[in-house]
Amino acid sequence: MNSLFRLTSLLMLSYTLFNLLNTGQISLYINPRFIPLTKFSLAFLLLLSLFSLLQWISLWYSKGRRGSLKVATLIIWLAFLMPLVFPPKMMDSSMAGQKGMMSYQQKAQEQKSSANKDDNKDFQESTDPSIKEPETMPSSPQEDQNPATPEQTQAPAALPENTDPPIRFTSENYVELLDDMYNHPGEYLGKELEVDGFIFHPEGLEANHYLIARYAIACCAADAVTVGFVADGEAPRSDNTWVKVRGKLTALDDKGPRLKVTDWEEIPLPPDPYIYAY
Repeated sequence: MNSLFRLTSLLMLSYTLFNLLNTGQISLYINPRFIPLTKFSLAFLLLLSLFSLLQWISLWYSKGRRGSLKVATLIIWLAFLMPLVFPPKMMDSSMAGQKGMMSYQQKAQEQKSSANKDDNKDFQESTDPSIKEPETMPSSPQEDQNPATPEQTQAPAALPENTDPPIRFTSENYVELLDDMYNHPGEYLGKELEVDGFIFHPEGLEANHYLIARYAIACCAADAVTVGFVADGEAPRSDNTWVKVRGKLTALDDKGPRLKVTDWEEIPLPPDPYIYAY
């Protein structure tokens, strides 16, 4: 009897994994980079099911249907029943407060430390007597005889406005661009960004500000943390509404990157709403 229960449990667990892989709902539980391992586990479970079937057939003819239900079999049954009792669904803003925020404090400190090193280097170069300023070359008589025309002395024309397309944050490059932003803030401050996320008002955030949030996952949904951009002004929609926002990056601090919103639009829930840290 125990062999029959073990066989049934393995088959049900195999079906559960197959169903999650076939529907794509497995990504609501784990980082997609672990899906190949999940497929290997499914193959291994099917192999164990085959061995259990052969063992059950052997016991059926030799000892009959005697046996007892073991704890390991009950655990496998529990793993099979979990997706049925608690159907997989995406985490929304109601879970963001429990998951916690990604720490920007270390990123901000690293950015400040890097800026201080640059300042110290500049100060050292300015006070070090061994570092001499480049000597200016004397003007040639020919140059003195040809003074600049009025057209040459006019102020240069104003630089054209920045017409570069906005820097687009996607699920694939989100974490990479965020790290690069804190490592090289000068390349991003004042630039126009475009990000997607759900509206969220975390505790401790200033009034008239809201978060354009995403969930970042390293391994599985259990270790997810909230990450996002702090937008100024009143939120255009209620919490948990997905929006695409465009705006200029105004600051980087321990609360997160600050965005001055210039345009937004409501968007449907994306097929894969998570971003992956590794």
